[in-house]
Amino acid sequence: MNTNTNINTTARYMYIMTVAEGFNGRAATITGSVDVASGASRLSICTEIIEVFKHRHGFESLIVLFFNIEPDVL
Repeated sequence: MNTNTNINTTARYMYIMTVAEGFNGRAATITGSVDVASGASRLSICTEIIEVFKHRHGFESLIVLFFNIEPDVL
């Protein structure tokens, strides 16, 4: 009998984040969804979203003005 309780599951979450780049005035609000592994922290997900956004849009550093993440189900 296999009683493996270390099964990794994911759930889809929706996020919204408002960011600004330093003092040059560029700002953006981004939304999206992400599959999150069970046990992941809000901080790790926030950091991952920031890094992807910086890479895609050429921001060197970001100031997070607002961040929210919730399950993407109604």
